Amino acid sequence: HSRRVKQLETRMHQMIFNGINEYPGDNATAAQFFATVPRTLEVTVRSSVFYIQELSGMVNIGSSNLHNMILHRSFDWYMLKYASLLHDNGECYILSPDGFQYTRRWMNTLYGVEMVDAMFKFSQCFRNLNLTESEYCLIIPLQMCYTDSTMKDQDIPRMLRACYLYALYQELCNNRGEHEGKAICSKVLQVC
Repeated sequence: HSRRVKQLETRMHQMIFNGINEYPGDNATAAQFFATVPRTLEVTVRSSVFYIQELSGMVNIGSSNLHNMILHRSFDWYMLKYASLLHDNGECYILSPDGFQYTRRWMNTLYGVEMVDAMFKFSQCFRNLNLTESEYCLIIPLQMCYTDSTMKDQDIPRMLRACYLYALYQELCNNRGEHEGKAICSKVLQVC
């Protein structure tokens, strides 16, 4: 996890421990909320572009494929990065760059109830994998290299995905033993 996510996790745990249930932006209007969205999107997309470009092997992907990967995988990156902040208590602890907390109420406004429910379900499934930091670090590039119809040249992303999958499999087996490593790897592929 990034330093920012770790800071937000610490903040989340302190808020839960202290029973704080008033959040920055709770009393805002819809107009005030939507005013924070463009800056949040800008920061999120910029972070995902930087992160994806820095992944091992990405220099080998053509600019068109890299553009499509960023365009079609930024939300995946966002969900994997911030899954820990969608808590089992049903609340979201993601903060906008402006300090506005994207509570579940505001997420419902932005994405709709069904989508938010799916986001929380995904986050819970992902957290239930209990991945180590090194295992987690291999999940994001694995997902970024997922090939589908948005990829014009699928050979390099497919090869990179195979490499990241093998690295994840090895890491899981080294950390948990072969039997549990295989089982967790299978679950990762179902969740991601």
